[in-house]
Amino acid sequence: MTTTIWAILIGTLGGLAVFCVLWACLRPAPINLTAALGRIDNPDQRPQPWADRLADWALASGSDPNSRWWGYPLAELDLVGISPGRYLLRRLTWAGIGGGLVALCWLTLVMTGAAVPAELAAFGVLGGSMAGIVVPALALREEVAAVREEFRRGLAVYLDLVAQERATGRAPAQALREASGISDSRVFRRIRATLGHAVHSGITPWVALTELGDRVGVPELADLAAIMSSASDGAAVYTSLTAQAKSLRQAALSADRAEANARSERLDLPVTVLLIGFLILLLYPTVSRLLIGQ
Repeated sequence: MTTTIWAILIGTLGGLAVFCVLWACLRPAPINLTAALGRIDNPDQRPQPWADRLADWALASGSDPNSRWWGYPLAELDLVGISPGRYLLRRLTWAGIGGGLVALCWLTLVMTGAAVPAELAAFGVLGGSMAGIVVPALALREEVAAVREEFRRGLAVYLDLVAQERATGRAPAQALREASGISDSRVFRRIRATLGHAVHSGITPWVALTELGDRVGVPELADLAAIMSSASDGAAVYTSLTAQAKSLRQAALSADRAEANARSERLDLPVTVLLIGFLILLLYPTVSRLLIGQ
């Protein structure tokens, strides 16, 4: 029995190693010229590998895209730049890791002679897979919150730059495009791509920014679009832009202050436990002598 299990384990690891070597040696797929040209008209269009097709099938079969744990939150995935297929691969990988760890523990116990029922091991593998498939959802929530916060902070800088461009006499649309080319951060790249797509699509930049704000969940972009829309009618918007930028910076400072306070509060418990341990270490000799003397 033990020899058979070892043979299965060694064979599985050997097959996995051969698969990894073959995967690394395979040449990349040829460029699909039709798909590349199609992305000029639709920059959000991506190639459709098997994982993306499987994710599309899951969405079409009734999977709730708004489900926190089992769906495909398309808006959040678009914000962090992850395709549904890649997200599906992450979930399947973590499910395999969770189930594989439980199976490895079961094999270890069997090889040591412990009697573990196969039914219990099957339930354990299922539970480990279910726990592993939730890990990418938790990681996505944290990443989305961080990207949205980065977007708001970058937007404060972008507002100041747009205000400066307007102060030099630039037209509203030109001010938006010129300001977006100052930096190469993720926020500026996303705004620059959105404005470029608006030019090729024939829509106004403020409409494109409003749609971008709805997609990424940053309503401050819609406020910027409303301000620049009024600027196209001849309104002076320098004060409004700088006030909006100041408001975003104050909100960021408040968030940093709240985070610092929360971390300081989380340090209270370890410090308290350390002090209690130190007191026990000091009082232990005296208490032990008293007890021995009695």
